[in-house]
Amino acid sequence: WQWLADAAHPRLVFRMPSAHALELDSDIMLGKVASLLRSPSFKRHAKSFDRRPLIKMANELGGSRMLLLHSDVIDTTRCIPRSSEQKALDAIEAISHYGAGVCEIYMVSHAWLSPSKDARVAHPDTPAGEKATALSEFSAWRRSWVQQMHGFRPEIFYWIDYSCFDQDAGMASGVQLLPAWVACCERFLRIETDNYEDRTWCRLETLLAHAFSFADHHSIIRPGYTNRWPDKGQLTSRLLLDPSQGNLTLPEDMPRIVPLIDLAGERILDRESVVFRESKVKCFTL
Repeated sequence: WQWLADAAHPRLVFRMPSAHALELDSDIMLGKVASLLRSPSFKRHAKSFDRRPLIKMANELGGSRMLLLHSDVIDTTRCIPRSSEQKALDAIEAISHYGAGVCEIYMVSHAWLSPSKDARVAHPDTPAGEKATALSEFSAWRRSWVQQMHGFRPEIFYWIDYSCFDQDAGMASGVQLLPAWVACCERFLRIETDNYEDRTWCRLETLLAHAFSFADHHSIIRPGYTNRWPDKGQLTSRLLLDPSQGNLTLPEDMPRIVPLIDLAGERILDRESVVFRESKVKCFTL
């Protein structure tokens, strides 16, 4: 926003920043994210089940505030809402409402089933809502697991790009915050479709989760998953693959992705070094 220099009628108007300005802002934000992830304060809070201190630090970087979608929304509607529907909640307020001790936060990684260069028509799910149904079934499974293992009913929140990242703002508006948002989540859920491991964004998210996530494993479901409690899943593993060699709907996104790959390789949390196509991450497949 800028004041328009008009002596007779000065007024505040919006002027679209130039591509150079957007790239400069992106570089500045990435630097802030990297400094946060390297800080002793981040490392200390990264070990805690209460993710609010991390979220607060991420929010203070000056980008978009972190939002979370409560599992009840998906349970009720059996669909994944778009960010413009404003179903996602401020993360800190939502966690504080229930109490950090009963909240679980999952980063959801998935390949969009109807990708498009036009953000207005792109959609992550099938018309029948197979992913949303699978997420609802997973929520039910997880509540049963926590109830049996820890004796309480958890409040489950998801960070889902389609719901929690402004789909109308464009990639430059906050992709540099993705490593921080992954770190703020407690756990990582993969919805694996046949093309999941081919997609650059899925490869990047799994790499970031390996580098910065609280949990030492990923959970895996597929569209069409149904809750089969007390089945606790099968221990397996997945290779970590090079995001720069994956497939992108928008190839012009790659210059913003490469610095995130480099950041994940710094071993900030002393995770083992990654050799693509050799290093594996522990998974539980349901």
